Amino acid sequence: CHCSFVSDANRSYPLKPRESHRRRAIGENPHPDTCILVAISAGGLVAHKMKSMGSVTTSTEFMSFVQMVLKKYDSEATMFYGFDSAPAEIANAIKDQVASRGHGHKAFFLRRSSLGNPVTCLFHDVLQTMSRKRLDRSRNEGVDMRFESALSRVTSSMCSLYIRQSFPADE
Repeated sequence: CHCSFVSDANRSYPLKPRESHRRRAIGENPHPDTCILVAISAGGLVAHKMKSMGSVTTSTEFMSFVQMVLKKYDSEATMFYGFDSAPAEIANAIKDQVASRGHGHKAFFLRRSSLGNPVTCLFHDVLQTMSRKRLDRSRNEGVDMRFESALSRVTSSMCSLYIRQSFPADE
């Protein structure tokens, strides 16, 4: 299972107001617009959560997502969970939460510059299939609806391929 907090999908703003082209100060929100959490396995998409927000994602929200993923797997099975790099306090909390499932459950973290991240590969393909047309407000269409639609087309063979390409092993 691979869980990922996709930092590439976060759009951040500067903390201080900037001047517009007409020299008027424009205050900007210092928080990301969107947070996307995704977990995949060779069997397909395990879980995902997309949150349009006005504040940063807290460790509590992240840990509840991890707990949701852990509940989907048998505590007696041997499982390795790969995560994107995380701040030390979150990484330690994740390790503790995974270890509490039993001796057969281990968490590992990818390096920040890891080019072989399976969820990054998934997002690249998902974003390529998303419509670039203007959102239809009359249908109350949002980015989250488009993202959900694109994710619904992800197959288990695609997820398996992303993982095999990222973590090649002798067969």
